[in-house]
Amino acid sequence: MRAAARAICLAATVVGVAALAVPPAGAQSFHLASVEVEALLAYQGDMRVVESITYDFDGSFSSGERPIPPGPYGLTDFQVTDEDGDRLPISGAPHNLQWEFDAEDERRTFEIAYTVTDVLRTGSDVADLRWQWLGPQHPGVDRFRARLRVPGDGSDVLAWGRGPLSREVDLDGPVVTWQAEKVPPGIPIDGRVAIPILAVGLPAGPAPILPGIVADERAAADEANRRRSILKFETTDPVRLGRINRWFVLIPLVGWMTFGLLWREWGAEPEGRRDVGRHVREPPPDPPALVPPLLSYGALDGAALAATIVDLAQRGALQITEERGDRDVGGAVEWRFDSGRHPGGLRPFEQKTLQKLFENGSTSTFSGLAAWTQQNPAVARRWWSDFADLVNDEFRSRGYVESGPAFPVVLNLGVAMVVLALSISALVLGAIAGIVGIVSALAQFGATLWVGRRSPRGTRRATEWKAFRRFLLDFSNMRSAPSGHLGLWERYLVYSVALGISEDVSKGIAMKIPVEQQSSFAGWYRTVGPGGIARFGVYAASFRSAMSAAFGSAG
Repeated sequence: MRAAARAICLAATVVGVAALAVPPAGAQSFHLASVEVEALLAYQGDMRVVESITYDFDGSFSSGERPIPPGPYGLTDFQVTDEDGDRLPISGAPHNLQWEFDAEDERRTFEIAYTVTDVLRTGSDVADLRWQWLGPQHPGVDRFRARLRVPGDGSDVLAWGRGPLSREVDLDGPVVTWQAEKVPPGIPIDGRVAIPILAVGLPAGPAPILPGIVADERAAADEANRRRSILKFETTDPVRLGRINRWFVLIPLVGWMTFGLLWREWGAEPEGRRDVGRHVREPPPDPPALVPPLLSYGALDGAALAATIVDLAQRGALQITEERGDRDVGGAVEWRFDSGRHPGGLRPFEQKTLQKLFENGSTSTFSGLAAWTQQNPAVARRWWSDFADLVNDEFRSRGYVESGPAFPVVLNLGVAMVVLALSISALVLGAIAGIVGIVSALAQFGATLWVGRRSPRGTRRATEWKAFRRFLLDFSNMRSAPSGHLGLWERYLVYSVALGISEDVSKGIAMKIPVEQQSSFAGWYRTVGPGGIARFGVYAASFRSAMSAAFGSAG
């Protein structure tokens, strides 16, 4: 009886365990971008829980609250840290945990850690763990995942989940994962795991409990299937589906007609861009970081950072050295960055790049930078956002893109959102035409970049860069070229990174440099072993791709 009462009490009181509340200072609001939970069930029953919660704040906030109702379990060892790993002041533990911070109109991630004791109900056959990973007091969660590691090798472990119909439960050895996307407001997510009693190291109970657990979860699954069948029944009218499929094409068509009208009014390029010619033989006077946004209407990706580092190296601010032997980087190569002299006239985004590379000393590595972005994703995203803002400040100061009204952008995005919502609804109803609408809406989202347009100056400069790119490609394919232009060829290497053609250009230049001059060419990039400067293109392509992936920048 005591064990049964314990289970009932746990099930009743755990309902609010993961209620995530950050009370605003006024009428502000917040949104939960993600909830990531990592839990470890130790031998003999204590469970360490670490919750990583990402908020999007709208307004000013100074404190957070994490209620955990009392139950037949214990709660100890509370700790709250921010995305930089700094511990925050806490109070009210264990059942009304609060922490203090300062945030305003920004995204913040907090890590809440605590230990749960006496969490298992034991029988003669299994130990029963029930925990509510996400409570009902939340405003909706974009992405949820909870991962629990149990003792032992995972043999004969069973797992279940309750919550939104779209949830998933995955069992991989001793690791159980619950995950869901777009969790509606107020919908909790419960997890339950049955672990062989011998694996947890606790005294066995008087009677088996697994049959009762299985019966409870089977009843819950039957109810979920009944709800799914109701939804499916509402979508199986063949006449209605036929009408939707026939007429739905008009919805994305209206979306693209709207875009066409907006582009005609606000997106058409100015005249006078065809007088540059096929080739421009010297790079226009822009820093390499500005080339990607100029050619893509302001979009920024890892090419801007990669090209900035190469540009700083060519100007003497650092040395890039290729080292063989580290098989974890690019398959066979590691790149080391050594600080050089400090050139004058550095732009703010160039200063920020050097500060990041050498914040821990005069030497850093490619793999170290990549590891930093993986270990500190929130901090890395913030650093990238600051870098992108500085590049965009420089970009806007040159007047390359017209600062037209926000109306066409907002209208196009609004129409695309309506098309997307209607398409998803059609797909839920079973109409295959909804897939076409979803693809069309996403394409219309991306096409918003073309609603804005370049200024006449920006149009000409973009045309010059395209002509310069054609020249580099044609130059790379030439069998020979006159010597004596090595300084200019080094600039070709720098800008080939920003233009995405570094492999072609580096190989082409390597074939043209006289043997007696190869050792002194591009001394800011040192290679080891055969291949010389021809391998520079491998570095540039790898680094550009890695930076885009690491910082999650949108092209």
